[in-house]
Amino acid sequence: MNKINLFLIMIVTALSCSGCQQTEDISKNTKGTIEIISDFYSSELDKNYTVTVYLPPNYAKSELSYPVIYMFDGQNLFDSETATYHKEWQIDETLDSLYAQEKTEGFIVVGVDSLTNRTVEYNLYTQNSMMQGDGKALEMGDFYANTLKPYIDEQYRTLPERENTGIIGSSYGAIVAACTSISHPDTYGFVGLYSYYDNQNPQKMRKYFTENITTDTFGSTPIYFFAASSDFAKNTTEIAFQTAKDNGLTLINYEIAEGTHDEYSWGAHFASCLAFWEWI
Repeated sequence: MNKINLFLIMIVTALSCSGCQQTEDISKNTKGTIEIISDFYSSELDKNYTVTVYLPPNYAKSELSYPVIYMFDGQNLFDSETATYHKEWQIDETLDSLYAQEKTEGFIVVGVDSLTNRTVEYNLYTQNSMMQGDGKALEMGDFYANTLKPYIDEQYRTLPERENTGIIGSSYGAIVAACTSISHPDTYGFVGLYSYYDNQNPQKMRKYFTENITTDTFGSTPIYFFAASSDFAKNTTEIAFQTAKDNGLTLINYEIAEGTHDEYSWGAHFASCLAFWEWI
């Protein structure tokens, strides 16, 4: 082999390696980042919470503003080590994958931990209570809408309008998500209710749900319902969906899939909710 040919091979190899490095760098940029806000104070509940914020892969290197999804049980969304039963939704993995497939430019997801007093904070009524307001779901909803959301909109590049803001909850989290969307219909334009579980005074809760899930409030709001096939909240989810349907709502969808009442089953169908919302 002469010197000229050898020199050309070296140049081609170098260019090829450069391309490989560029591909590797691009791959690394398909991972979102997680930020933790400790001791975030809620005046509505007179309590500090841990808030977790997922930022999309291109957040730091772009000037884009993003839609925001607010979720409950934040400890269960991103990390099995912090999850209550060591099961996570894998929200970050799902959104990273959707971004890598170029199905989205990204979303911000905000979750608040629920490590203590969850039953009271996530329900409008507690078991066998005859008094309205003994649960703290409305206060929790006010915290999300009046304190947490303004902070997120100030600190991050968000699209703050109703048409770019969703709210999702599972189990009791679906109860408080429903209550929050009812109390703040001008804040949340998209709703996801996974394994809606209204076993805390169901008679009063179903009366509240029936009276408030109306076309006047939710006529333009897509609501996604989900329950797993072996889910103990399957029946209560079906009742909630049927109530919305009987009330004349049409932008609703109920999905049943294999699984149980856990974060793995919910997370496996997180993208289905986004698709129904037409966010992907």
